Amino acid sequence: TSSTMTDSNSGYPQPLDSVEEPSEKITVGEGGSIETRVSSAKAWVQAGRVVNNADNIRKSASVDTKETATDVDIEAQNKNLDDDVCAKETEYTLPADVYSILFVSKVKGQGFYYALYTFFLKIAMYGFLIADLWDNPFPDNEEAGRLVRTAQLFLLPTAVVIQEDLMASFFLSANVMYSDAVLEKTPGALKWKWEMSKFLRFVDGMVSLAVNILVLFQATDILGIFLNFAALQFIQSIDNLAHFLATDGYLNKRMQTIAILATDTKMPRVLAEDTYMDTVFFVATTLMTILGWIALFVLS
Repeated sequence: TSSTMTDSNSGYPQPLDSVEEPSEKITVGEGGSIETRVSSAKAWVQAGRVVNNADNIRKSASVDTKETATDVDIEAQNKNLDDDVCAKETEYTLPADVYSILFVSKVKGQGFYYALYTFFLKIAMYGFLIADLWDNPFPDNEEAGRLVRTAQLFLLPTAVVIQEDLMASFFLSANVMYSDAVLEKTPGALKWKWEMSKFLRFVDGMVSLAVNILVLFQATDILGIFLNFAALQFIQSIDNLAHFLATDGYLNKRMQTIAILATDTKMPRVLAEDTYMDTVFFVATTLMTILGWIALFVLS
């Protein structure tokens, strides 16, 4: 049924609403009157509009459902990402040095003795330097000059920060705790060895800091300060180089396995928001070096 009618005079189609209602009912055979056909056409048009509206409603509902499902997927992905981040934040990978090898290796095993040998080698080299520096008196302020003394004061915090083993011991003591769960993958990672590895790392860092401070206080020119700092970096990195030799297989297969296991071992972190002891350790150590500088070159 068409929704338009043809004008008998013009021959052009006209909208149904614009057709004037006839004054008399005109019968057109079995199809019924024009009035009946017009009403039927309007009913069909109205039915079509209802169907279109229903289709639009279904499409809108489908879009809303898809958008809702997409939002749910995004929220689930974000939650999984947050869970992964939280998992990473609650675990700490051990530093790549021989003290981590000492912790995970078995007592009296190759890794255990290898780590102890590296530690005593570093301490021996520091001892040679301290013995040589101890016999040399500190230059007075006139010999060193005001510029050198000022540079020494500003470099004292740097001398503490560059002690990688010392800073690592501060962090481990304040933020990482031992857990028996580590024994499942590394049976040799006993608690007393965890404490031992932290203590040796701390002693290594403190001795290295003492040597750096002695060298710094005996400097008489700015260039000498930086050259000595660069030279001492070699001794400070011996334990890292020893770990590198083991990890890359320069020693033997057993040592390579232990070194890789050490770097893959994770320990639980302290989740307390007010964990600040590492900051306290760092500030206290820096203040001690500054007080030593004041006592030697300001108050004396």
